[in-house]
Amino acid sequence: MGAVPESNIRDTLTANGWRIKFLGPTTYLANSNAFTGDIDDLPQQLREQMPPEALERMRSVNERFATITALLDDEWVNLPFTVVHAERIE
Repeated sequence: MGAVPESNIRDTLTANGWRIKFLGPTTYLANSNAFTGDIDDLPQQLREQMPPEALERMRSVNERFATITALLDDEWVNLPFTVVHAERIE
């Protein structure tokens, strides 16, 4: 949906009493079927509680993912994330 700059993560954690031991890239393995549903299939009550821009971002991700689904060898995809190992400063 959008990346958070590393500087924001570092600034936020350190300003709130955390010592960063490691901050770097990782991936999570996800089932591609989770990205192929229609946003309109979400329960009406849930859609009403979500901001319209969040629904549009979800719709955009689904549309982009539909473009690459046929290129996948199986139903698994690696998603990029940032991992943080931190400890609370006493």
